[in-house]
Amino acid sequence: MASCYPYDSMIKQPNLSAALSAVSPKVRRALLETHEALVKAGVPHALIGGLAVGAYGYPRATKDVDWLVGDEAFRFHGKLVTMREGLPFEYDGIPIDYLSPSAQGEAAAMSSSAGVLAIAPVEHIFRQKLKAGRARDKGDLVELLKRGVDPEAVRKYIQRAAPQLVDAFDKIRLTAEEEAE
Repeated sequence: MASCYPYDSMIKQPNLSAALSAVSPKVRRALLETHEALVKAGVPHALIGGLAVGAYGYPRATKDVDWLVGDEAFRFHGKLVTMREGLPFEYDGIPIDYLSPSAQGEAAAMSSSAGVLAIAPVEHIFRQKLKAGRARDKGDLVELLKRGVDPEAVRKYIQRAAPQLVDAFDKIRLTAEEEAE
């Protein structure tokens, strides 16, 4: 499965196979089964979270599958929003998380075609993980920078899309530079 996102940084193509090498067979099956469920439901989607981090150069164990999904994944009942039927919240004990691009503040490259599993752009992964601010998320970003993600491209994106996160990014970048020495 290849990404349909043309990434401009030093890491040109995400490698989903590398990410999957670091996770259990149950997580791999959960990824593929939920991808197929999203395709069948006609929901545009892109992989995000730990598996996407792995695809961009830092494969690590993760125990869930995170998707960025289009509004087609939700049912709107006035102010109440529910998940569309047929989209699993877990698969064989593996949690499945769905994030809305509008809740994240932007749309990302998503695909619903059967042969293509889209992976969220690395800049969007930085934004999502900077916003979360957890230690593991910060560590993921440090490792991605150390593995060749272009810090200037990411900073420009963060500056434009989420200026309130620039200081947090600069701290992550400094940590990555110090650890690389």
